[in-house]
Amino acid sequence: MSLIDRAGGLAGLGAAIYILFLPGCICDLWIPTIGMDVGPEDPSALAAKAFAANGESVRLSAYFGLIAVFLLIMFFSRLHGALRDASGPSSWLPTMALAGGVLMAGVLLVEIGLGFASSELSSYGEETQVVKFFVLWGWNSANLLAPPFAMALVSTTLVALSAKAFPQWYRWASAALLVLLLLTSGVLRAPGLAIVPGMLWMFLTSFVLALGPNRGLTQTP
Repeated sequence: MSLIDRAGGLAGLGAAIYILFLPGCICDLWIPTIGMDVGPEDPSALAAKAFAANGESVRLSAYFGLIAVFLLIMFFSRLHGALRDASGPSSWLPTMALAGGVLMAGVLLVEIGLGFASSELSSYGEETQVVKFFVLWGWNSANLLAPPFAMALVSTTLVALSAKAFPQWYRWASAALLVLLLLTSGVLRAPGLAIVPGMLWMFLTSFVLALGPNRGLTQTP
């Protein structure tokens, strides 16, 4: 297994770490704090003060986000190749996984664009209503990750179960995370929570792809 293939697998870890932990990312949404929480019902002047006070950290996070999008596409391209090798060139499932990655990258780019926009001004003066949009977006944007994660999980799980190209523990873990994603999005009607099984899937898949044949990912002849 080449170093490039391993790097493609590990790229998913970098993207996942950005989404989960860096300030201004999806988990923090776009609601900085200055010793207080800002919600949709709060006055726009309060939100404007919070955004102005945290503009530098949000902007720095947006720059890191551009790198994360590149890493995300690397990871899904590597996953596409692994699924294609396992399922055969005529299968549409690898393309479905790659499409999910492209959609996910699109959501991140919108988040990053809003990060640049919300950190552009050092003060909003008396025109603070625009900040309401940033707050409302932040409270709802995680919902947009549910369809891309579902596409990736469905395609990967079906290939893993049918072609048996992945280790057994991964096949059942992927299937369990898919069920959890469907429960949170459909039964609980909380698609934003899909980020939890989705990110766990990204970490596990990155680990498996980075290990390579005979250790994490074994291909069928």
